[in-house]
Amino acid sequence: MHSQQLFAIPLASLFAASFVLSGDAMIQTGDGHLLACLWLLLLLLWLAFRNASLLRSCAAFIASSAVEEPRAIRKAGKKNEKKRRNLPNLPRDMPAGFPPIPIRWGSVDTVLLLFLLFYLFVSPCSRTGNNLFVTANILGAWLAVAAAWLLFRQILLDRTTIGAFLSILLALAVMQSFLAVWQEYAVHPRLLAEYQRDPEAILQAEGIAVDPLSGERRLFEARLRSATPLGTYLLTNTLGGQLAPVFLLALFFAVKSLRAQHHRLRKTAAFLPALMLLFVLFLTRCRSAFVAISFGLVLSVALSGSAKTTFVKIHGISRGAVRLFSWKAAAGILLCLILVSGCLFFMLGTQSGGSFLDGAKRSLGFRLEYWQASMRLIADHPLTGCGIGNFQQAYLRYKLPTASEEILDPHNFLIEITACGGIPAIMLFLCFLGIVFHRCVRPAPPVSDAVEPPGEAIQSPDRQLYGRFFAFQMAGAFFGVLFCVGVSMSYRVAIPPETMLIALPAFLLVYWLDPANVREGIPMRISPAMTGILLSTLLVHLLAAGGISYENTSVAIFLLAAILVNQTATPGMLPPRRIQPLAFLAAALLCFVYVTLFLPLPAAWNRFDASKLPDAPAAQIERLEKGMRGLYFVPYEFRLALVRARLLQWTSSRDEADRVALETEIERTARVAFDAPTVLVPLAGALEQIDSVMPDPKRRDTILALYDRAARLYPNQAKMHAPFAFALRKYGKPDEAADERDKAIALDDIMPHGDQKLPKPVRDELDRWNP
Repeated sequence: MHSQQLFAIPLASLFAASFVLSGDAMIQTGDGHLLACLWLLLLLLWLAFRNASLLRSCAAFIASSAVEEPRAIRKAGKKNEKKRRNLPNLPRDMPAGFPPIPIRWGSVDTVLLLFLLFYLFVSPCSRTGNNLFVTANILGAWLAVAAAWLLFRQILLDRTTIGAFLSILLALAVMQSFLAVWQEYAVHPRLLAEYQRDPEAILQAEGIAVDPLSGERRLFEARLRSATPLGTYLLTNTLGGQLAPVFLLALFFAVKSLRAQHHRLRKTAAFLPALMLLFVLFLTRCRSAFVAISFGLVLSVALSGSAKTTFVKIHGISRGAVRLFSWKAAAGILLCLILVSGCLFFMLGTQSGGSFLDGAKRSLGFRLEYWQASMRLIADHPLTGCGIGNFQQAYLRYKLPTASEEILDPHNFLIEITACGGIPAIMLFLCFLGIVFHRCVRPAPPVSDAVEPPGEAIQSPDRQLYGRFFAFQMAGAFFGVLFCVGVSMSYRVAIPPETMLIALPAFLLVYWLDPANVREGIPMRISPAMTGILLSTLLVHLLAAGGISYENTSVAIFLLAAILVNQTATPGMLPPRRIQPLAFLAAALLCFVYVTLFLPLPAAWNRFDASKLPDAPAAQIERLEKGMRGLYFVPYEFRLALVRARLLQWTSSRDEADRVALETEIERTARVAFDAPTVLVPLAGALEQIDSVMPDPKRRDTILALYDRAARLYPNQAKMHAPFAFALRKYGKPDEAADERDKAIALDDIMPHGDQKLPKPVRDELDRWNP
């Protein structure tokens, strides 16, 4: 075992923590930047370790040579390269100056680097939006994923380490399944009963508006009644997507265990993880996950050893290169596919609102609406997109009148990357995926060039050492879960504390099963085709679900992609002159994430929460200003809360200085949130309250300008046109007011979703209004 493989233990810890963390919560609240710092720190330590190893080797080489040789080496350069070559006892492949650092790097890494540079740094320069807080959060998540990819490429080099990480992936999925069952049959019934007794207390504890007409409250109540498990995430689709490829992995391990010389009890128990994952997938009712699993099962049968498929004939691949199972295993998988399909239609029966097929049609209809609006967005910004973090506010301009939600992403990873980064970004990402999946169909490399050493090439002492090391890797992953759960207690969205207790039996079960046979010292050979099926299953799910920017999803994608590349690629390395800039870049990014994103955020959120306490407006303003003063990227929530606090202070005091401070804050917020209609409308409402006491023609023009811009940024929403109509009528523009009133009523009539319709008092006022 190489000494660098010791880094697999902290790598397993960070991978487990990233898999457990809710990526969608991190984007909205900034939680999880500590993990980004730890990923970059681990990468920096690994680079420093490699440099230290090389420095020690150089020192040992110099000490073992003559005194004249180091002096000649130091003087060696371009002018005396010939003299250097004639020095005795020098390896001919050692370059002048410094020996090379063995870091794996190939065309796939170069393409990924170009994609990240364009997607994260070039595209946001388009400035189609200004939601810098969300942009910075997504940037931190992608930087963590980039560091994870590079570490996966350097450390997951042998079959035992790959098998250990796939076992860890299975243990994390089993843990999520145990937690989902606990939520379904213990947590949700208790929470529903408590909500029926005292709904306001539950809403306040969850940070949701108490207003019965609030769309946020209606959505919370709908999700509470549906009672689908979430695991450690905020969305059940995220849980289903994470479990879908791992179900195929568990099924693969179970089928392979039938051939292993294990005890009958262990062979039977090997099917427990797959059955558990399948049961929880039914609980989630995630349709895209079922489609992805069906695709993976069909692809597994197509690539089985019994099927001489057109795919194999076209590419001229030997059957051994893509062989997955025997014909018996293929028949078993086909039977499993039939059972999955049967359970899908008969076991579920009905769900809230109608049959399963009706729900699937509605869900597909929603996504078609999202995609249609997103394609119009892409047509207006084809080269640079709207920039990461700006999709939601840019999408509102193209949202269809009957669309259901103000979505954060278009529920399709290809459309999301294109909409946020432009056509060049998606072309680079597709090129990256093309290089990765090409590994599945390329001929197997010679044994001397293979990354995975054959099982028989591993000596017996090394087998025992790898077997013991597997326990340390599993323990590192378990510690990562405990660390993430503990740290999340201070986050805006905390991971359920019972996860710490549920994780232990899940990890013990997988360690006892040892699905990859790592503990025995003879690791199971996992073909590149199988890894490609797992990766394609997750990507098929993401064709109808969001999550490519979520750290928990993207880190799983890049883990499988790195394993697939490492299983087939021949070793490569970066030139020495390019390694030191890479280390400096990692250090600079670590400082950036720590100083600008992680360090000031917890204290700022604490002050924001303290400002909600029943206290004098002056104390609330002081807390909010202190919280905003330390932030480099201020959330819109902070700015709106400060405007409300200043409005409350001016309402109670009627002081001129308070009014000036309020209007100054409104002007500053409107200038920053120039493309956020949901922010502009509350600002116009605050100005209306001022103008009702102190009329001013210039202020009225500002009010109408804010309402007008909000209506143009969100043209198909009745909630934008209704207040604009009232303001126009109030300020003496009846004709324009009547037009806006008609738009608001027409949009409200065709809106089929109750949470998106106008509140009843507002609609009644519009109906009574006789222009």
